[in-house]
Amino acid sequence: MSGDGVDGGKVDAGMIKEGGETPPVRGRSYSQAEVDALVAGKLEGFAGVDVVEYRALKEAKARQEREALEKRGDFEKILAQTVKEKDEVSSVR
Repeated sequence: MSGDGVDGGKVDAGMIKEGGETPPVRGRSYSQAEVDALVAGKLEGFAGVDVVEYRALKEAKARQEREALEKRGDFEKILAQTVKEKDEVSSVR
């Protein structure tokens, strides 16, 4: 997919704007029904996934790892982990 546009056209070096951005490719238009079908196909892999349960399991694992670090007295890793979590929360907002 390197450089392919929506319609399969190649993007040449002359089309790349300053800053590395490429202009929008004018190609095939999709109907809302086609977009809905494409999105539904992509989401099929996530059918049956309970997001609340996933987040709870992820939190429990992080809590376990943190407790293990605390028992070992590895406070530098705890600090690094806390900073990483803060940065992730800040980037979401």
